[in-house]
This record gives sequence, C-alpha cells and structure tokens, in this order.
Amino acid sequence: MSEKRPIEAAVVVDSRNVRRQVSDCFGQPRQVHVAGVIQMLASYGFAVTDVYVGVATTGRTSGSRYLAESLQTNQRYAADVVSHPSGHVLEGRLVERSGPHGPQLEEKLVDVLCALQVARLAQQIKDGSRGGVIIVLSEDMDLIPSYEFARDLGVTVFAASNDIVDTRAQHSRWILLTETALTLAAGRPYGRDLGSGLRRRMSQLLTADEYRSLRFKAGQRVKGAVLLQHNSGARAIWHEPPASYRHSKGALHDLYVHGLDWAEGPFPRPVVDASPPAGRCAGLQEGVIAQSPTPTRVTVQLPGGVTKNLSGATPGTLLVGMTVLVHVEGAGRQQAWRLVGPLDARPPTPGWPDPTLPLVVRAISAASTPGARVRAKILQTGQEITLQPPSEDRVQTGHEYAAVPVAHSVVGDGLHVTAVAVSSRLR
Repeated sequence: MSEKRPIEAAVVVDSRNVRRQVSDCFGQPRQVHVAGVIQMLASYGFAVTDVYVGVATTGRTSGSRYLAESLQTNQRYAADVVSHPSGHVLEGRLVERSGPHGPQLEEKLVDVLCALQVARLAQQIKDGSRGGVIIVLSEDMDLIPSYEFARDLGVTVFAASNDIVDTRAQHSRWILLTETALTLAAGRPYGRDLGSGLRRRMSQLLTADEYRSLRFKAGQRVKGAVLLQHNSGARAIWHEPPASYRHSKGALHDLYVHGLDWAEGPFPRPVVDASPPAGRCAGLQEGVIAQSPTPTRVTVQLPGGVTKNLSGATPGTLLVGMTVLVHVEGAGRQQAWRLVGPLDARPPTPGWPDPTLPLVVRAISAASTPGARVRAKILQTGQEITLQPPSEDRVQTGHEYAAVPVAHSVVGDGLHVTAVAVSSRLR
C-alpha cells in the first residue's frame, strides 16, 4: 500500500504542561527536546518544520536562591531549544509566591504566548506564507480559544497530550501521546523499568507472597516525609520516618512497601517504611481487561461480577484478556478506583515491533455510523487489521489515523489485530 507524503506541521510546546505529562506517564518529570519532538511526531505521520517552546526564562534577579536556580535551569533549557535549527523560544516569566509549605514557583505569560503563537501560525497558513497544520503539545484548556480562532480561518490544529484531549474533539483535532512517543521526545527516564513495565513490577511486588526490603536512596524532605528513589525507577514516599534514621540526601535505606500513594498524579507511588507490613496492602483487587472502550480507558472485570471503567491506561500497553491489579480507596460514593498495572508481560503483537509506538493506518472500508469499526491496513506493511476509530468519526475509505493495538483474536492459523486510533483523522 502506497504511503502519502508526511503532513507538514509547526509545533507549539507548553514545556511545563508537557513535563507534567511525562511525569503522569513515567512517574518522573522530564523536558522534551526539539529533535525528540520531531522524531516523535514522525511516527504519527507528520514532518515538523518548526518547534516553538514556551518556557519561563525571566524573573526577579533579587529573588531567592530557589528562584535563581530554577531560572538558570530554564535558561539552560531554552539555550538547548534554540541550538536546534528548528527550535524557537517563547519567553515567559517565573515568579515566586509564598505557600503553606514554603515558597512556590509559578509561570506567567507562557500560556498566553503559546496561544498567540497558534494564532500567528494560523494567520501565516491562511495567507499562504507557510503550509500544513499546527500541533500544540498541551492539554491546557486555556488554549482552546486559539484553536477555535485557527478553525475559523480554515486551519487545522491538533492538541497533543498523553490523556484527555480525545474528549475535546468539538474544539480541535487531537493526538494521544504514547509511552514510546514520549520517550522519543523527552529521553528515557531514570531507572531499570519504564512506564507500564514499572507498573508491572510494582503490581508483582504488591501481590508477592513474601515481603522483602528494597534499597532506596533518600531525596528531599516534603511536609514531614522523605521522598526516595529506587533503581527500578520507582519514586517512593516515607511518611513520618523516625528521627533516629539518617535522612541526608543520597543516604541509602532498606525499606518495605506498605501501600500506594496517588497524591502526585495518576502514576502510583509506593509508600514505604522500615518495618515489614503486617499483611497485604489494603484495597488491592485483581481483575481481567474485558474491553478497551477508548485509548486511555479499560473496562476491568473484577471478582463478584463487578466491572469498572478505569482511566490511566497508556495506549498500546494493555490487551483484552490481560490480568491487572486495581487499587480502591474510600467507601461508598467516596471510593476511588485506580489502575495499578499489569501482572504479566504484554504478549507481542504481530506486525507491530513496538505496540506503544503508533503506526499510520488507512481505512479500506467505510462505516455506516460514527465510531463503528472498519477494516484498515498498516501503510508500512500492508497488514490488514480492524480499526476502532474515534467515536465522533464516521469513517470513509481512505481516511488515515495513527493507531496502536488493543486486542488479538485467533483467525485460522494466525492472530488478527484490533487497533484503536490515537489521533483524529490525519487526512
């Protein structure tokens, strides 16, 4: 099957927002880099010409050491951005505010500068001084008016994030950033395990029959607790450690996992202590994935016939039929159900060397209703698959999407792949 030329694109990056997206996916924040963004979006079928990065590089020179060091970090990052021939910086301001637990830093102007850049690019595309589409790496709703301004000019904008943007199709087209895609953009985070692999390691540890200590390295103290790092990549928290323990940064501690903490976002953070746990962590249940209704949500069949639709599934990392660990907190209407991770390794997908790296597919049949599945082919190989398109799309033959696999079914002597779109229609 012939491939069309990649779609020309200019990219606007809200660096702080994307840094948090990386943290949500891997448990550790990292900045994206221009070359990585270009490589990442190539897997979605785009040829990036320019990358505009919003970052706070200015601030009071008479501020605290914390502010000064943070500004220097941002300025080094900005220098790295402009060192690439396609990189440009949108310079915002970093300010320091007093918070209940000490000084806090806030970015100012960056979202406005990103919105203005979207409008500027849209006008250039309309005037014919540049071609293609605009991609915005941010899930910030404050940027939506700029998307609608571009749409009024007849210019296509894709909002790109690891989550949520697929629910805002009324405002713009969208791209869901997968695990491997974000690794291309930001580099590999610290640790032996990555993303879903780290979730699997945590799930296996929490369900093990024997409790054993793990060696953690101490980091900063926060609100009476100590944050720690394990060489697997896991970041843990030790609540109210005894004063007799050595808490200097970098000190090593042999600790036991007692539970999970979700205060910092959707990636699980182990709660640790020096004493062995009295029993298994409360609130854990094992279940089986029954279906994947959207790229970032799964329906899990739990004991007793209970089913839960859970968010936090990174596209491509889970398959229907896999066993996963779920954590529930609270009671009644205050219950919070969260996906911890798989208990077993994900089976390989035929024709998909990396199931968390999207491939561009083309529909070879049409749908009679929006969201109905269609037959499609992978452009690179011609392999035929079943495609679950976005719920808002009534697919026509020839429509193209970026997609990742979510299910296998036995057909004859082989496996047939069902994939889910991780983008709006590309063309």
